Amino acid sequence: MAAHDDVPARDGFDELRQELQQRSPAFVRTWNATAAKRSVALSLIGLRRAAGLTQAQLAARAGWDKAFLSRLESPLGSVPSAATISRYAEACGASASLAFTIGGEVVEVAALSAEA
Repeated sequence: MAAHDDVPARDGFDELRQELQQRSPAFVRTWNATAAKRSVALSLIGLRRAAGLTQAQLAARAGWDKAFLSRLESPLGSVPSAATISRYAEACGASASLAFTIGGEVVEVAALSAEA
């Protein structure tokens, strides 16, 4: 018997996350505490992939080392500054904006620039 034969098969990440949320208060605290950074990190990764760039290529374009870029794309740590997000976007050939919402509806949008 393999070490994990007693662990039921899961259909995917969401099912595993739900199970951990039910079993582990520590997981719930960490999950909730990283929500904002996780959202930004996933958006950054999506932008980089849409631009067809690797981490190394984007790091070179932005003038960062790859380790720094990897930390930006990590769900852990603090949310990057507006200037860092803008520089990342510009290195992808995009621009960054800050959207303000009320009840899920965008009410204001402000352009960000790398010089901010």
